[in-house]
Amino acid sequence: MKKFLFPLLAIVLALGLALPTAMPVSAATWYVSPPGSIQAAVNGASWGDTIILDGTFLNYATVTVGTSGITIKSATPGSGVLDGGDGPAFRLADGVSDVTF
Repeated sequence: MKKFLFPLLAIVLALGLALPTAMPVSAATWYVSPPGSIQAAVNGASWGDTIILDGTFLNYATVTVGTSGITIKSATPGSGVLDGGDGPAFRLADGVSDVTF
């Protein structure tokens, strides 16, 4: 009986450690409207999150996206306007990919 208990215990322990990491994490949705900070929403976002812009943002500093796998979009077509002045509105940090605008 003892020689079967140890392998069974090892399997149960291995499954117990693997299952929590295999469960999906739900993505968050961030809503930003003026005078809210797009940069703060981007900084707080995680992979799979969506940032929804609603309004006109006069943002003369470039928003740096440092997280891969996020989506940045307007609440409705034409409702999210970002005026970046003379420079780019967004910049992807080194190594960042899979960002959807």
